[in-house]
This record gives sequence, C-alpha cells and structure tokens, in this order.
Amino acid sequence: MKFLTIVCALVITWIYAESMQFTDYELRPHERMAIGCAGRRMQLNNQMKEVMCVPRHAMVKLIPQPGYTFYPNYASVKRCSGFCPRNKSCMPVRKNVKKIAVRMDGYDSSECYHVLLEEHIKCKCQCSVTENHCNIHQVYSEDNCACECMNKRECDKERQMVWNEKLCKCTCDKKEEICSSGLEWVPSRCGCAQMMEIYQLDKSNIDYIRNL
Repeated sequence: MKFLTIVCALVITWIYAESMQFTDYELRPHERMAIGCAGRRMQLNNQMKEVMCVPRHAMVKLIPQPGYTFYPNYASVKRCSGFCPRNKSCMPVRKNVKKIAVRMDGYDSSECYHVLLEEHIKCKCQCSVTENHCNIHQVYSEDNCACECMNKRECDKERQMVWNEKLCKCTCDKKEEICSSGLEWVPSRCGCAQMMEIYQLDKSNIDYIRNL
C-alpha cells in the first residue's frame, strides 16, 4: 500500500512538471529576424491559407487513473486550431467521439480499454466568451467578445482601491488590518472606520446607485 502511494505521488508530480514545462514553452517569445515586406503579399496570403481555422491532427496526452499507465500514452485526434480575427477563437461547431484502444498497466494488472476522446469535425471563428458568461452587473459586447461592466468608474487610488472587472466595483487592494478599539475594518473604504462613518458611507453608496 505504501509503495502504491509513492508511485501515485511520483506519477502526479511528473504530469504536473511536464504540463508546466509545456506552458512555459508556449509563453516564451519566438526568435525573429527582420525582413522587408516588399513583394511578400503572395507569400503571406499562402501562409494565411495554411493556418486557417480548420480541424487538424493534434497529439493528445492520455491521462490514466493514479497508479496506472496507458500504452500508448498519446493519441492523434482532430482538434480545431488556426488563425481567427481579433477577439475570436477557432472553436468546434460539430464534434464526434473517437474510441482509442489502449492497454492500461497497473502494479499487478494489465487490461485493454477504449479511451473516449472528443474529436472536432467542423470549426468556426467565434467568440469564446458568450452572453451567458456575463453577470448581472455586466453587458455583453459582441464587437469585443467580452462581458463589460455597466457602471465602470474611477477608484480612489489613495486608499488603494482598484477596479474589479469581475465584480464591476472598486475593491480593496491590500490585506485586512487589525483595527483599534471602536473601529471596524471596512473593505469599501480599504481601512478602519467608526460605525457612524460606515453608516454614512453606505448611505452615500445607495444614493450613488440611485443616480446611475
């Protein structure tokens, strides 16, 4: 049992380390060399055709349950990828399920299974963020493919207040402080205040909302 626990921990650690390396590599800027743009229109157009938003073969890593390994541990399936205009993503509009035959090896067992993977049949450039992602304080912008706040305003930077795009309000950007006797921590003021000041602040906030 102890041996199995150690094996599981090693497998999870290896998967995490490998995924982090892949992420770091993807975020690393590519090397570049300056060239002239004159006479390159046809070359650029041909290159754009090669990177259009279509289903392409992609290698997907198969992740078994802890303590087991798949053989093979990769599968080739079609996934949507390619160029899309600003603020849009290459996304599937028709999908299928592909069965991949694998052997799953454990500490004292070896069995064959079908692993079910999603395969993309048809793709389209569209917004990855939809109106359903917006909360009650946001409106959906089709042009920007994003949820935008209805009441965005300037925050009091002197009190370390910053605008929160998800909550659509100014929030405190520092840790809660321990207040002295007679004072309470007020997140909306980003500091300690007396109860009377808190009441006055709440009243002013209500008046502000009514005037929107």
